[in-house]
Amino acid sequence: MFCKNCGKEVDDDAKFCPKCGKTIDEEVIRSDNQTSNNQQNSGAATYNTMSIVGFIFSFFMSLVGLILSIIGYKQAKKEGGSTALAVAGIIISSITLFLEVVYVIFYIIYANDIIAIINSGLPE
Repeated sequence: MFCKNCGKEVDDDAKFCPKCGKTIDEEVIRSDNQTSNNQQNSGAATYNTMSIVGFIFSFFMSLVGLILSIIGYKQAKKEGGSTALAVAGIIISSITLFLEVVYVIFYIIYANDIIAIINSGLPE
């Protein structure tokens, strides 16, 4: 922490500034702690936001949702935040991507057969 009067760095448990001799105000210590807590909380909110956005995108644009969820997971884990939504986004995105790939493969394999059936008409 720093002296409110002269700006010199002071030990956390000091009662007086070694440079100017002024008493160290307790409110300065509390405000320093509150500032660091607010910075940590705002960081956690950012990572939770990334997890939420990744979770939402996992339903509509699964590749984007997967990427955002992985980023949110890594950041939340690094900062010690909750990873639940990020994990859910990763799982849902992975399942959705798998189903999309299966659909594309199915369409490629059977597209000509389906078109031929439609063009020839149904048997009477």
